[in-house]
Amino acid sequence: MRKQCLPGAAGTAKFVSFCFSKYVKDYDMSFSFGEDKGHKILSAFVNNSACMYQLMKFGRYSTEGFAAGDYCEVIFTGYDAQGKETGKTVFALGDYRDGKEFVCSEWTKVDLTALGTVNKVVITADVNNVSGLVATDSASGFSVCLDEIEFEVPLGE
Repeated sequence: MRKQCLPGAAGTAKFVSFCFSKYVKDYDMSFSFGEDKGHKILSAFVNNSACMYQLMKFGRYSTEGFAAGDYCEVIFTGYDAQGKETGKTVFALGDYRDGKEFVCSEWTKVDLTALGTVNKVVITADVNNVSGLVATDSASGFSVCLDEIEFEVPLGE
């Protein structure tokens, strides 16, 4: 029997997974609009990949998952058509700071209006965990899933 993949945010059949690994060179975790016009970005649904969830929640083999003080945040940075930064939004995919034990396990709508009008959105991460399992420079790398990216098309389109 074939197992089914989990659906996207609104039960969609497809979504995007942005991945970073130290073994992949010159990879830009981003999405952009092809023309030189800006689009007002509104929101996106965000979730952990299965691998990220496992690493944070349970660890791998004899290495423990997240412990007190650990966190993993995805950072969305907007850029206009000239390459100037327009704003940032941070969302916690895992947070074990200040007594919390949170690992994102469901699609969550993230407000991206702070990015303003963008031509490109770059995705990075801020990670701190003792085990080192989750890191942008580890063998496990970093990944995040996105779906239902909402934006406004410029007038006249």
